[in-house]
Amino acid sequence: MDFKQFRYFVAVADELHMGRAAEKIGVAQPALSQQIKLLEHQLKTPLFYREKRGIRLTEAGEEFLAHARAALKQANMAMERGRRAGAGEVGRLKFGYVPSVVYCPVFRRILMDFRKTHPDVDVSFFAAHPNDLVRDLEQDLIDVAIVRAPLLRMSSELTVEAVSSERLVVAMPHTHRLANMGVIAPEALANEDITTTLDLDGIGLAGILSTMFGEAGIPVKISRRTAVASEMTALVACGFGIAVVPASLGKTPHEGVVVRPLDSEVETSIVLIRRTNEKRAVPRAFLESHRRIVAEASLEKADAGKRNPPLVA
Repeated sequence: MDFKQFRYFVAVADELHMGRAAEKIGVAQPALSQQIKLLEHQLKTPLFYREKRGIRLTEAGEEFLAHARAALKQANMAMERGRRAGAGEVGRLKFGYVPSVVYCPVFRRILMDFRKTHPDVDVSFFAAHPNDLVRDLEQDLIDVAIVRAPLLRMSSELTVEAVSSERLVVAMPHTHRLANMGVIAPEALANEDITTTLDLDGIGLAGILSTMFGEAGIPVKISRRTAVASEMTALVACGFGIAVVPASLGKTPHEGVVVRPLDSEVETSIVLIRRTNEKRAVPRAFLESHRRIVAEASLEKADAGKRNPPLVA
């Protein structure tokens, strides 16, 4: 007994006519009749009364019909569920990120797109430092992670893909000596009291600042570090020095804080980390969404650059 027989039986029960049922499901009438007889043989009871005026269901046929319909419905649901799972449309995604990237427009677009196109995927969020997220990926505790580069060396089991990049800005009290300047030169920050992130040396935002100031020979004083990047501007508002932050983070300054562009070509890069040979459907579906949005954002950025070329002195 198989679901083909169930489908044949339901078609005959609906039409109460072998010829119409055969035409409906696209099989030859003799083959349909044979399958119905085989089903009755397996059940050891007739399912139809065969009369001169036509056919009608027996009591056993009436009872069997309800369960046959339910079985076909469940089978169709199982097949659809399996198809959707294979396409990454249902399931779970364990998503890691560093807190500062939530302010990046491209990051938000990626999540919004995935939520819209995969509403039945359960997404769990894990905020942590870059090194912790790399470790979690290696230990299969999360599926993908979006962080700020640079990163420490990773195993070949992990691969990095670009997400976006941002210029840096300086957040300072409105009473600061540099607050009235339109653009801040890096050397103007020499010996300033700077707050940055609690990253290990050489990685993340702290790594970018260390490299930028170190290569330029600019002495700076990293006075404090915070685990959450958004807290840097809050500390500035409380009178704790200044902060060099990604442009997206500087768009929502606290009261009493002003933000000025940093006159530097140095940018902070946001990257996605994934398993090199990812085979699971949901993470692969997220990667497709991520790549599409990143490509769209890159084209938009290029078009904006053509419309608004930089001024040449």
